[in-house]
Amino acid sequence: TQLRKARKEKRSSKTLSSLLRLQEQLDTVAKGTYVLGQDLDTVSNLVARLSDGIERENAMARCCEERSGERSSVLEMVNELRSSCSSSSRLSDELEEHVCLFLASIHRARILVTQENSKQE
Repeated sequence: TQLRKARKEKRSSKTLSSLLRLQEQLDTVAKGTYVLGQDLDTVSNLVARLSDGIERENAMARCCEERSGERSSVLEMVNELRSSCSSSSRLSDELEEHVCLFLASIHRARILVTQENSKQE
C-alpha cells in the first residue's frame, strides 16, 4: 500500500508538472497572439488610410482633367495633389515599416512557440 501511494503521488506530480508546462505554453501563445493582433490592426488601418488617400488623389486627378480649361482651379488642385501624393508616399513608407515589423513579430512568435514546445520534450 505504501508503494501504491508513492506511485500515485509520483503520477500526480508528473501530471501537475505537465499541466504547468502546458499553461506556460498557452500563456506564451496568448501573448504572441495578442501582439500579432495589435500589429495586424495597425497594418490594416494603414492600408485603409493609404487606400482612401489614393482614391482621393485619383478623384482630384479626374477633376483636374475635367476642368482643364480653368487654369487657376487646376493649379490649386495640382498643388493639393502634390501635397497629397507626398503624404501618401510617407504613409506608404510607414506601411512598409509596419509590415516588416509585423513579419518580424510573426517570426519571433514562431520561435517562442518552438522554444516552449522543446521545453516540454
